[in-house]
Amino acid sequence: ARIGVDVRPLPGMDHAALLARLREQMGEAELDVFSDLPAVWTAPDDEWMQRVFEICKPILGAAPEARTATYMTDAANLRKVYAGAPTVVLGPGEPQMAHQTDEYCSMTRIRASAAIYEALIRDWCGASARARRLLSEYAGGIRRPMRGARRARRRPHREPGPGRSVDVLGP
Repeated sequence: ARIGVDVRPLPGMDHAALLARLREQMGEAELDVFSDLPAVWTAPDDEWMQRVFEICKPILGAAPEARTATYMTDAANLRKVYAGAPTVVLGPGEPQMAHQTDEYCSMTRIRASAAIYEALIRDWCGASARARRLLSEYAGGIRRPMRGARRARRRPHREPGPGRSVDVLGP
């Protein structure tokens, strides 16, 4: 018989101690570890995270709340190469919709995410005056497509279904 177990330790948990405890509890059963990556966490009081929250605030109407996610992202793998870089999971998707047959993203959330990404990039590259203007335009109701952006095919608008979102751009 085989059983699959997906354990996603929280930031600060000792992986070696966790695996030792699992082996102890399993007795003679074999334990095959598929992936052993530490949890990704950047302290909310980190200077860069505070800047991300400030940039998100005009678009979201309030600063986002830092929280853990119950799903895997590429952040853990990217940390192998970019060790110590602050990390944030920030996007338009609904976690409960990921990898579903009818997966979709609200165009409203995609536009808000694009505005946040552009403002973050401009801020990071030192063009913060333009970033502030873009944010104020977006927050003020001027929602123009970005220059050079292709028009997306129109699809029927569907808002996210029931369920609690754990992403930064929650409903």
